[in-house]
Amino acid sequence: MERETDELFRVLYDRPPSDVVKRCGVVFIPRRDEKGDRYLVNLLNETYVVDVQKWDIREAETEQVADEKVTHLILKYLLRWSPASKRGGWIILNKFLRDSQLINEYEKRVIRPLLDAFGYDVQTFESVCRFMNGQREKMGGISFSFDFFPAVKGGIQLWGGEQSTYKPPSANVLFEDRASSVFDGCELVDAAETLVTVVLKNRKKLRPK
Repeated sequence: MERETDELFRVLYDRPPSDVVKRCGVVFIPRRDEKGDRYLVNLLNETYVVDVQKWDIREAETEQVADEKVTHLILKYLLRWSPASKRGGWIILNKFLRDSQLINEYEKRVIRPLLDAFGYDVQTFESVCRFMNGQREKMGGISFSFDFFPAVKGGIQLWGGEQSTYKPPSANVLFEDRASSVFDGCELVDAAETLVTVVLKNRKKLRPK
């Protein structure tokens, strides 16, 4: 992935900022003093600074370097997102994914952590989603959508479990169908993992130790 990420940075360096801003709904800050050209990109309720000269992406608030998966997703979004096509429906990942290994990764990295945290605590799930400015959706269960990127919607469906009746919880992660024109199956799993990770991070903000 590192080699592909380097190539994406090279392409972004040559891309007119006006094109990126128009397509992706991000902010461009031209170089000033010792700082190079930068983009401000919102990912859920977090903001990242993309330094075009240094090939560096950091979380704006903490200045922590973005992990490899988030870096890759942001670059793909900035370079390949096209708002030309109208949004249709949703991609439900457990139905969209075909590769068995990828399905296992999705269950392990996305669904299990989500259910461990909220499977029997749907009230906290609702509170966290509202805290993140999620929008309640009528998609079955308790469903919320989020602005994953400024122009890309993501969502979570949760059906709470009942311990008294041994009813297990279940969940899905969704993305708007246009996302599949930018991200492949592996990248959508990375995006879903990122969504759940941010939700769990916000859960800790609401329930500090």
